[in-house]
Order: sequence, then C-alpha cells, then structure tokens
Amino acid sequence: MTTESEADRPSPSRRPTIARIARLGVLALVGTAIVAGALIGPGWFVALVPRRIVRRFVQTTAYALIATWSLAVLAAPVGLVFSVLAVRRARRERRSWTRAGRVFLFASSALIALLIGEGFAKLQLDRLHRIPKLENAFPTIAPSKDDTRLRIAVIGESSARGEPYQPWLSAIQIVERALDPIFPDRRIEVSVLAQGGFCLEQAILELEQLKLRPDAIVLYAGHNEFAARMGWDRNGAHYVGEFSPKSLLRKTIESLEQRSYAVSLAREVIDLQEVDTMPLPNATRAPIDHPAFSSDEYAFLRQDFEKRISALLAYCDRTGILPILIMPPSNDADTPPFRSYLAASTDDASRASFETRFLRVKEREAEAPDDAIAGYRSLLDEQPRFAEAHYRLGRLLMARGEKEEARRRFTAARDLDGMPMRCPSDFRAAYVSAAARRPRAIVIDPSEEMLRLNPNGQMDFGLFHDAQHPNLVGYVGIANAVLSALEERRALGWPEGVAAPRLEPRAVAADFNMNREKWVEIARRSENFYRRTASMRYDRAGEVHADRYAAIVAGLIEGGDPEALGLISLDRGQGTPRGSEAPALEAPAGGR
Repeated sequence: MTTESEADRPSPSRRPTIARIARLGVLALVGTAIVAGALIGPGWFVALVPRRIVRRFVQTTAYALIATWSLAVLAAPVGLVFSVLAVRRARRERRSWTRAGRVFLFASSALIALLIGEGFAKLQLDRLHRIPKLENAFPTIAPSKDDTRLRIAVIGESSARGEPYQPWLSAIQIVERALDPIFPDRRIEVSVLAQGGFCLEQAILELEQLKLRPDAIVLYAGHNEFAARMGWDRNGAHYVGEFSPKSLLRKTIESLEQRSYAVSLAREVIDLQEVDTMPLPNATRAPIDHPAFSSDEYAFLRQDFEKRISALLAYCDRTGILPILIMPPSNDADTPPFRSYLAASTDDASRASFETRFLRVKEREAEAPDDAIAGYRSLLDEQPRFAEAHYRLGRLLMARGEKEEARRRFTAARDLDGMPMRCPSDFRAAYVSAAARRPRAIVIDPSEEMLRLNPNGQMDFGLFHDAQHPNLVGYVGIANAVLSALEERRALGWPEGVAAPRLEPRAVAADFNMNREKWVEIARRSENFYRRTASMRYDRAGEVHADRYAAIVAGLIEGGDPEALGLISLDRGQGTPRGSEAPALEAPAGGR
C-alpha cells in the first residue's frame, strides 16, 4: 500500500537531473548578462548597433527589471508567510510539507536575492554619484622652489571650454594670455577639463585626470543640471487629475523609486538613455506645457548642487588651491523659456481657457502693445509662474524703455522654465551660499563686466550666440571679470601696483588670430544649435535665429565682415551688412 508521503515523493523521472540543472544555470547566466549589459555596459556594443536600437533595448530591459522587481517584492514576502503557515499546518496534520517547503525555499531565496540586488544598486548609485576624494587624484604637496609654473585647471560645461570657439579660445584662455605680462617670471599653464553637456557632478570628477596639483581651479557650471539628466521630451507628472498611461507609469515608478535603490538605478538608466537624443524635427510642444521635473527632483538637484560646490571648496581649503567660481551668465532677454506651465491645481478646462486667452493677448502685441502689456499682467495675476507671459511682457516693456522691470521679467522667465537650459537664480545663489564660510574662495558674477561691453544694458544677443554660450564680446567680459577679481584679492601672488588690463574684443580677436575660416565654423555651430532645439518650443522660435546664422555664414563666405554681419553681436548687425563703418575683426590673412 502506498503511503501519502510516498505519493508526494517525486518519481525518478521528475527528479532534477544534471542536464536540467545545467539548462537552468545557462538560462540564469544569459538573463544576468542581458540585465547587466543593459544597465551598465551598453557602450561596448553601441558602435556596432544603431543608437535608437540600443536605446530601446536598454529602456525595455530596465522597464522589465522594474516590473519584475516590483512583483518579486510583493510576491516573495507573501509566499514566505503562506509557506510557513502551510508547513506548520501540514506538520500539525501529519501530512507531507515538501511542496510548502519548496515555496518557502523559493520565497526566502527571492528575498535574499532582492536584498543582494538592493545592495548592489546602492553601491552602483554611490559610485556613479560619488564626491571624489581628490586628495588621491594628484599630489597635494606644494611645488618645488624650482617649479615656477602657475597651473590653472578649468572644469565645467561647454561655455567653460569656450564653445562655439573651441579649440581656438575660451574665457580662461583669454585670461591666460593676459596674465603672461603680469607674471613674467612664471609660465601660465591652463588645463581645460570642461566638456560639453556636463553637469556639476560630472565636471568635478574630471579633476581626477590631473597629475599635478593646480594653483587654482576655475569652476563654471550650472546650465546643464537638468539637461544632463533628463531627455528633451520628459514630462513630469504635474497636474492634479491628469491621466495617461505614460504619466501613470512615471508616477508609479517615482513612487517605487523612493523605496528601492534598484528601481532608482533602473529609472536613472531610462532617463540617461534620452539625454543624448535631439528633438524630432517635426515635434512641437504646447503653449501650456509640463515641467520636465517634479518639485522633489528640483529641490534635490538644488541641494546636491550646493553640496558638491561645498565639497570642492573644502578640498581646496585643505590643499591650498585657490577656487575661482564663475556664476554662469545666460541670454535672458533674447531667449524665451523652452516650456511654460501652470499651477498643478489647474484642471483641464481652466488650462484650455488660459491658453485661449494667452494666444489672444499674444496676437495683439504688434498692433496694440499697451493692451498686450495689460493682458499679460492680468494673466500673471492669475498664474504668476507662467514663464512665457513673463518673457513676452519683458519684451514689450523693453521696447517701451522700462529696462529694469524688463530685466526682472526676463529673469523670472528663465527661473520658471519647465525645461531649464540656463542656470536658474537659486542655483547661482548656491555659489554664494557655499562660499559664505570659505574666505579664500573667489565668487564671480560676470554680468556687470559683460554689460559694460553691451550698449543695450541687457543680457541678450549683444553678449551671446544662443541661450548659454557667450559670443566674443561676452567671453571678453567674463575674462575682464576674472582679471578684476584676481587683482582685487591679490590672488596667485598678483604684484602690488599692477592693475588688471581692460581687454577689448577687437584686440582679443587679433591676438587669437580669428580669421574668416574660424568665423564661418562658429556661425555654423550656432546655426546648428538652433536647428536642433527649435522644436523644443511650441512656436519653433529658434528657426528664426537658425536662418539668421545661415545668412551670416553665406555673408562670410562672400567676404563680409563678421561684426558688420552681426556675428560678434547679433543685436548690431541683425544678420545684414551695415557697411564699412565698423573696423573688421578678422586677423591678417594667413593661418588659423
């Protein structure tokens, strides 16, 4: 007679065999390789596979990981509890508890795997977002007496490296040449470690490349704190009662992210896959848009920004390096916000009504500017955080000569942008607050020196090529601000009785041999910026500037003067020749 325990016992044909175990092992290894490759190793095959396929594969795998992880987190504890209860009941009733035991082993193994995975994700996140121990990056001892070199390291983003003028010049390269006659017995060495698209976190990590301790570190970062982490089409879950499958998915992931390092890592992988994508040529946004970030994300990035500046300043204090912090200026008067949004409590009907009224006011700007000013003020009384109304009101006030209020409106539009491509004011303030207890730190707001060179009295096309990158006039203004600060502090051994030079754009252009070939390339880069970003706005306003730069390129090729064509300051030439009254900024023929 067969007992119950014998019936539950697996037959020889059902017993695990070596082949079956091997197959399961192979499947586990393949699955592990796929997940690991998707999360941390796509770079090694990106050269072989089209980028869009890599992006889709990595994101699909990350979403699958989040789903699997979430199910496991829910199922494993439930399975563990029920299996324990089933084992106890089976033993009490003197029945076989083999199956319940297997469920117990499976659930407990899953929980252990989840804990190990969480630990791995935590270590990976800590590694990715570490604040480097720079003492280990290069020697911190003082240079020998025989070493008279003055070393300056530059970290930050594309403006720190001089775009769109690289590799020919940058603000600190201008400073370098100006320092040569001031320190005739020292050789000035500038190491430009800045990279296009870098946020502050990435910029500081570049210091690990240095082999020798610098005398000064110049930091110029803040425009990319969002764009380096968020794709151009990322929408935060913003409006109350709003529902779509995509918004629900994002809101669910955001909730899980607060409770799991693994989900947080997967979410970061998903977002980073979108960072290097450009807006689709035919894509447009809506006048009433969504922010790319949540309020919690914004607050975290602001706090993290100041924390990293503070860590850098603490390191400089310990090692005797002079920190020079440049608050990133931006083109506020000629750059509208990329996204404008309303209060989160605004429902669908109210948003539609507001958009209709906004577009009606916008249409009256040309024929009835006073009515449009009154209309924008009324809209802002209702929705004070609507960036587009601030910007358009600022433009109308500027045309009426009310420059001070116009400047405040332009600043508000920049700070309320739902997809920040320019450093917001509270991030700029982080430079000041982080340096408040660091008396050696030099914090520079170059805006005043830049405005000295711009008769408009605004941060506009007179000083910038686009939203973030200064033109030659702007870079010279930044260089003057740095030189003035060094003289005022007598930094780096600045000699007594020596005044900081006042640099002029024409002299700098000649000194750096800015010939026609270089100007053509600079104009093309600026045109490309606007072509790529035009569809990030609802009205594709960037296309006007792209066409302007295209006209400048054509004019340069035909022999036109860069300044007369408006390349040096777009507000002067506006893309059309002015005649021959302005001295040419082109260096003598021969050489680059």
